[in-house]
Amino acid sequence: MTGIQELHDEILGLEAQIAGKRLELAMAMGEKDTARQHMHAMNAASIARREFRIQCAEDAGGCFFDAAGAVDAVGV
Repeated sequence: MTGIQELHDEILGLEAQIAGKRLELAMAMGEKDTARQHMHAMNAASIARREFRIQCAEDAGGCFFDAAGAVDAVGV
């Protein structure tokens, strides 16, 4: 990924984390409907991040899953 793409990816990840924290707060306050809304926002941000990563890999002429497998193989 380019530097701009990495920044965009990081922002998407942070958006998911913020929604997750808001979910935790709503649950702690007993606000189940609000918590559910934040859960959906967190899931949407996670899906958007995954789709962004896949698109970046495809734009680079590769395959996201091949690249992810190569990263995993290094860790073994």
